[in-house]
Amino acid sequence: MDASLSAPTAHVPIVQSETTMIQVDVKTSDRPTQFTAVCRLFLRKEFSAHTETLLKWHEENLSGFDDSSFTAFMSEFERSAQETPRGRQRRSAKGDNSNLNKLLLFLKNMVRKHRNA
Repeated sequence: MDASLSAPTAHVPIVQSETTMIQVDVKTSDRPTQFTAVCRLFLRKEFSAHTETLLKWHEENLSGFDDSSFTAFMSEFERSAQETPRGRQRRSAKGDNSNLNKLLLFLKNMVRKHRNA
């Protein structure tokens, strides 16, 4: 005997979700441009005064990252830049509480995290 004839039944819809990963192929020559674009989000009006410092920092600290490490680093960096409300950055651990010092300290910690990942 068919159970649906003698007992009430119902169809339960199943929601299937798919996650699509998009692999972004970042050319090594585009890395400094991508990095400085996110730095600009942090520094805003102060960015132009520190461009050379940031490019040098990029060369010294990120040039050895492979594509997947660099992509992960930049993804986290950009997300942090976009989601941190203006004026809500942490104070710098150094005596100088400038936006550049706060950014460089944040970047140093992120590099340490992504190198060890």
